[in-house]
Amino acid sequence: MKILDAEFAAQNAQISRIRQTMAMRRPDFTLFSHLEKKAQAAGVKGNIKQMNSIAGAKSATFEESLVDMKLEKITIRQLSDFLYSVESPSEMIRMKRITISKMKESPEYISAQMLIASYTPSGSRPGGP
Repeated sequence: MKILDAEFAAQNAQISRIRQTMAMRRPDFTLFSHLEKKAQAAGVKGNIKQMNSIAGAKSATFEESLVDMKLEKITIRQLSDFLYSVESPSEMIRMKRITISKMKESPEYISAQMLIASYTPSGSRPGGP
């Protein structure tokens, strides 16, 4: 019982931290618009080939917001700058998957397909356009 009680207390503390993080976001926060702003700041907004919101996992407390994003004809440095500005444990934004490939027609450039995730309270609308 003591072990279960300790696990329950740890889970409640984690949920409390998540709620606190979400409360600090602007009320109109969406993952989609957040990524657009970060792409603009990193100078790769013009290289976005596709960007789609996807429904993620849901629980009684939280909903996962996912954005599938493809950047084309970028340098490794541009990708690194973009990733550094996007992924933020303190804002609960993380990279779930990334696939990087060299562009055949321009070997000095790469393309990157990413699945980026964040969380919102259940009942609120997940990030979209």
